[in-house]
Amino acid sequence: PKIFANRVQRIFAEELGTPTTQYSFEDMKLMQEALKFSSRKLALEQGGAAVELKVIQSIISDLDIKDAKACLKRFHSLAKTKDGELTYEEFEEAMGVNEINNLYLTSKECRRMFDLLDDDQSGRLNFREFLVGVSLFRAASPDCSDTFEEVLKFCFRIYDTEGTGKIDYDHATHILRAIKPDGTEEEWKATFNEIDKNDNETLEESEFVAWAMGNGKDVFQHLNFVFSPIVDERQDTTRSSDPLTEPLLE
Repeated sequence: PKIFANRVQRIFAEELGTPTTQYSFEDMKLMQEALKFSSRKLALEQGGAAVELKVIQSIISDLDIKDAKACLKRFHSLAKTKDGELTYEEFEEAMGVNEINNLYLTSKECRRMFDLLDDDQSGRLNFREFLVGVSLFRAASPDCSDTFEEVLKFCFRIYDTEGTGKIDYDHATHILRAIKPDGTEEEWKATFNEIDKNDNETLEESEFVAWAMGNGKDVFQHLNFVFSPIVDERQDTTRSSDPLTEPLLE
């Protein structure tokens, strides 16, 4: 039946000159949920709540309709312009960017994170882009090595603000200070040298991921704090300076 349905869908799409989609019953539920937060036009338009949930679930198996609805609610609470998309300014405000406190992302790192999530490079995040990012962070856990590794790779790209594929010591100290706030300059430098296996004075993605996987608990605690504003719908834009007071990612 599925093969027959796909064939019929393809034939109709070819005749009508329209693209095929993989919207499911769950997508219709999300669209209905979206009507609680926005106008009917915004709920139904392209880039709205219908996100081909089954396709995303094939990549992030832990995602269910309950999670997607919670994410939709959080998305609309952050998108204050109410036009169905999240601007960078709204995203930066939610992330609580702080140039002084090393526990927070800097504006440059936040911009890099936003651009990585902005898959179509439109300069705004639609719900699908937001859902994919948040769902990946939600699924991150040191106990799930495959997902945790993907999140670590993404985090490396955030701190690699120039997109060179490498992080020098100045950039690396931001995350090292955040993970080990009570450390000294000598200890941070020693950790950097420990991670830098090929002694080229820069960290490559594979080196960073290998080290972070081996220090999963401490790294996870930091990532939990950094991403909590967009992951946890209970969070607001005011956070304490102590990540240990923040709830773990669910």
